[in-house]
Amino acid sequence: YQEALHEYEQAKEVLYALYGSNHLALSVVKMNLGNVYQHLGHYELSLRCHQDSLDVKKKFLGDKNIEVATSLGNMASVYERLGRLDEAMDMFRMCLEIQMVKQNGRSLEVARTLRGMGGV
Repeated sequence: YQEALHEYEQAKEVLYALYGSNHLALSVVKMNLGNVYQHLGHYELSLRCHQDSLDVKKKFLGDKNIEVATSLGNMASVYERLGRLDEAMDMFRMCLEIQMVKQNGRSLEVARTLRGMGGV
């Protein structure tokens, strides 16, 4: 994960230099950084990255986009790891709400979110 972290940090710097802090491509890198930080047990850093990614996605894609749901689900998982179960459940609910509308309640993502909710 350390190598992945290094590569994503480099990608973030390049994208930031090219586009500034508010570009959709940067949100993907920040989401990936959040996932790596989570695997490394750096949960607060993970949350910050996922929140940054979520903010950019909402700005460019709107509040009800499936990519927004992905970020909400990622944040829910981190909150769960931190033992912040109420916040995890809130994030899972927001994620599921989007998925139910955008994916008609029938997708692998919906199943994953329901499984995550069951674990909280």
